[in-house]
Amino acid sequence: MRITSMSITDAATPFPSDTSAEQLPDDPAILKRMILELLTTLQEVRHEREHLQQRLHLLLQRLYGRKNERFDPQQPLLFPDLNQPVPEAPVTEETTPHTAAEEPTAAKKPRGQGRQRSAQNLPHKPVHQRLTAAELACPGCGQQRVEIGTETTPQLDFQPASYFITDHIEHKYACPQCSKQGTPQFVAASKPEQPLGKGSPGAGLLAHLIVSKYHDHLPLYRQEQIQARQGLELARSTTCDWMAKCARRLETLYALMISVVLHSKVLHTDDTPVKLQDVAVGEAQHGRVWIYWGDREHPYNVFDFTPNRKRDGPQQFLRSYTGYLQADAFAGYDRLYVPEAASGQPRILEVGCTAHARRKFYLARDSNAAVDGQRGRSSRNRKQPKSLIDGTTTKTALGQWRDAAAGPPQLSGTPLLGRTRISGSGDQRCASSRDSCPRGGRGSLRCGVPVSR
Repeated sequence: MRITSMSITDAATPFPSDTSAEQLPDDPAILKRMILELLTTLQEVRHEREHLQQRLHLLLQRLYGRKNERFDPQQPLLFPDLNQPVPEAPVTEETTPHTAAEEPTAAKKPRGQGRQRSAQNLPHKPVHQRLTAAELACPGCGQQRVEIGTETTPQLDFQPASYFITDHIEHKYACPQCSKQGTPQFVAASKPEQPLGKGSPGAGLLAHLIVSKYHDHLPLYRQEQIQARQGLELARSTTCDWMAKCARRLETLYALMISVVLHSKVLHTDDTPVKLQDVAVGEAQHGRVWIYWGDREHPYNVFDFTPNRKRDGPQQFLRSYTGYLQADAFAGYDRLYVPEAASGQPRILEVGCTAHARRKFYLARDSNAAVDGQRGRSSRNRKQPKSLIDGTTTKTALGQWRDAAAGPPQLSGTPLLGRTRISGSGDQRCASSRDSCPRGGRGSLRCGVPVSR
């Protein structure tokens, strides 16, 4: 019989499949320790399996599950008082004169079902449907029938946007009397200032391109295809130049919006990745667009672009801001919350994001397998060996038994089931004599004593 060592990582198969009961020791104390080690290994395997099942469930949920987290209307609010409408000031007779013509406000009618009515804020284009003179003739007497009323049926329609060219005709004027005297006086009407100076695009076209690209998410190459269907050939390089010139023209408005947003008492910020084409590298990189959303008194949202997700972006943008900042747990914000040396108070106070905290509870709502798996994994990382009974650092059960039978073996102090494998053919015999065999001289069995070579 031959005993070889193995690590605890192979504890899922501590013995060969052909191990029989006769190959195990007869000492009850050793068997108890082996059972305890088996139970410990089984518990660790179960924890690991639950942990893997939890990770698999999260992965499948991320790939095929619902992405949004819907709000349950039955869920209690964290701050219910803040969601109550502000009560209006009572109206007195001194502030509002009472008139007899006033009537009590009618109760609000419930919203009906069925087909919705067309939007009332859209312009209406009347199209009259009239009868011809022959159709107006009365079949009874032959007289012309007269109009007695109309019936209007609204119909929602769409007129495609069309491109047109505005010809600015500048008229020139001269004084005929001064021209006769040899001192002509000329004057010409000037056209209004153009968005891009001497450029050809009008303000309406530029606004349409900007809104379509950044609000309706239509790239310039798709707009180029739409324009071609209407007979307009605009190169994408031309529209790209127009976008860059518009950005420079709007820098003053952008700076004004930033100054207004930074006066907010509470700022909301977050970032999202965008692809950036790096000409030097020759491939697309991932930049970041940061949004800064003002409060109710400063209702603007401005964006800041950075080529990476380093902390320099928020620190540079918020270098002069003082107030509350609501953001996620990104480590790049941590330096903004550090107290100043002069006052001992932070210039920016951190406000946590409940949506990010809720997401963790949402993912762990079904089970605690992830927590248990982490606990089971940490238990395997504890130092070995430790006795499962008395807590001492003695050798395991099989090690003590082998010491009594054949002297101290050259084995490590890892647990019994994690280091022992029994192997050999059936014709091997115990090397001990009948008197010295710890199993009573049953040499035909694999009693655990090494076989002599």
